[in-house]
Amino acid sequence: DRRRAEPISDDYMREIAINLENVLPPRPGGTLAILDASGADVVLLAHTGLEGFATVRDVWAGDLVGATVKVSFSRIPRSQIPESSPQRVRWLYETWASLDVWVAENRSRETA
Repeated sequence: DRRRAEPISDDYMREIAINLENVLPPRPGGTLAILDASGADVVLLAHTGLEGFATVRDVWAGDLVGATVKVSFSRIPRSQIPESSPQRVRWLYETWASLDVWVAENRSRETA
């Protein structure tokens, strides 16, 4: 059953964004457009260990050898995503906050 959340306030959204330490704040426009156009579930990808790699050349240079890279995929069933745009924005920001926590907990010591 879909979560019943109050619409997000600017102050609430700002507070979440300010407290993100490991990820950039979400940009809801594209996410909302995809959710409006699709009945699909959402898949999230989080990763650590690729910090400092800006291009494919950086990876091909071999600097990843010996590095610890952690990756997490999670699926959120469409039935758990709110229906209204304001509730979806709240859901998206709260989901991003949980990704921020995952990155903090899984960052390798070398990149911390």
